[in-house]
This record gives sequence, structure tokens and C-alpha cells, in this order.
Amino acid sequence: MTVLSWLVALVVTFPLLGYFLAYFVAKKIRGDKKRALLISFDIGAFFLLLSIHFSSKVVFGESMLGYVLLLSAFILVFITIMQRGIERLRFVRSLRRSWRVNGLIYMIVYISILNYEVFGNMM
Repeated sequence: MTVLSWLVALVVTFPLLGYFLAYFVAKKIRGDKKRALLISFDIGAFFLLLSIHFSSKVVFGESMLGYVLLLSAFILVFITIMQRGIERLRFVRSLRRSWRVNGLIYMIVYISILNYEVFGNMM
């Protein structure tokens, strides 16, 4: 159990490591590079969400998780409305698309918090 908790702490601290681990495991299981990449994006977004929570708790003293989840809900609604106008509504597809867009936004937020932590302490 110690190794598992160490690995989870490492992946939450460095979420890009979670992307790479998820990619290699998914590629080994699936064999397809494209599917493995999409699966690693899905899993990596979850690790980014956890790292945003813990990093903001350390840096700012409070969690930004509520704000990030609220933004994620708005993005889900926006993508669902856009997709409804283009094609027949498929909720699972729009959920996947919004989760991947949210993964990109989580990456931007995580890099912003990391930059604030590093460069904010220098000034």
C-alpha cells in the first residue's frame, strides 16, 4: 500500500507523469496509439483536477476546485448547445468533448498556479 500511495502522490504532484503512465498502460492494453492517447487525455484531466485542488490549497490557502468545477459545467452546457445545433444530440459524445476541453483548461490553470508559486515567491 505504501508504493501505491507514493505513486498517487507523485502523479498528483506532477500530472504530466500521469499522462505518460496512462498512455503507456493504455497503449500496452489497447495496442492502438490514437485510442491510447485519447484515454491518457481523459485520465490526465482527472490528475490535473486533483493537482489544481492541492496546489491551490497550498499556494492560496483555499481550494479553487469549486470554481473549476463550475467552469467545467458551463463548458459542458456550451458544448452540448453547440453540438445540438450541428447534429443530433449525443450526450456521451458531448461529455467526452467537454472533458477533453476541460483537460486543456485544467492544464492552463495548473501551469498558471505553478508559475505563480515559483515566480510569486521571487518578488
